[in-house]
Amino acid sequence: MRSAALAGALAGLAAVSAAAPVRAVAGQSTPIETSAVRVVTVLAGEAQGAAFAYGKPGRLLTNAHVVGTARTVQLLTDGGRRADGTVVAVDRRDDLALIDSRTMKLRPIAVRAERAHVGESVYAVGSPLGLEGSVSRGIVSAVRVGDGGRLQTDAAVNPGNSGGPLLDRRGRVLGVTTSMLTEARGIAFAVPIARAATLRPGHVVAADSGDNTGWITYAAVGLAVLLLAAATVLALLRRRRVRARTVRLRQRASKAATTNLAAPVSVFDPEPTVRLRPRDTTHTPTD
Repeated sequence: MRSAALAGALAGLAAVSAAAPVRAVAGQSTPIETSAVRVVTVLAGEAQGAAFAYGKPGRLLTNAHVVGTARTVQLLTDGGRRADGTVVAVDRRDDLALIDSRTMKLRPIAVRAERAHVGESVYAVGSPLGLEGSVSRGIVSAVRVGDGGRLQTDAAVNPGNSGGPLLDRRGRVLGVTTSMLTEARGIAFAVPIARAATLRPGHVVAADSGDNTGWITYAAVGLAVLLLAAATVLALLRRRRVRARTVRLRQRASKAATTNLAAPVSVFDPEPTVRLRPRDTTHTPTD
């Protein structure tokens, strides 16, 4: 009798446990799923990466190397929806960029204020090799304090993951996936999300800048590049002209030296002799 009761209890428990997950999955999404739908694919010319809703509806965060020098990009959701985006800020020092979109108003993903801890679970979301909405799981392998606090993770990261978020188990953003080591497996890096706090529309930071270069427009950046290129070309042309003139002067000097060696050289140059005409004594002046 005791065996029968135990068997019945186990059967009932199995039935309840089998039914519960079905209702949970059908009724609500996990925190990772909720955040993953707010990640989009970024197409910038031949480059492809990911971006995620950040800060406010219509704004997305990605890597600077994903947008490159493009001013406008295309955004593609996991459901196939397309929209245009405008690059409004670039920080090449931290490899971050902001994109604004008037038509893709995604709800921002929550940002975690606490720092990442080594060993905690993380999830990388992106579009590896064009596979939108892909999620890979790993841990925080290390926090590289000497490298701006970059997060090292063993989550699977491939081309196309750049710019996607690195999430904690509650779906909050810890960092922005930015790179991986191709010589090894399981070594990828993300920029801490705190580094994006100072990024604002119109802000451009050079790759080798120690501090922000300030609020400058893309037109000014383009003009500066053109002026630099023009100055470089003029300097090269001037250098060529100076070099050609130097060669001509040397050729003339060499030719002149050859001519002088063939001609007689006077070491002593006497002063000219002044000869006076003899006085005409036969001439008599008239009175």
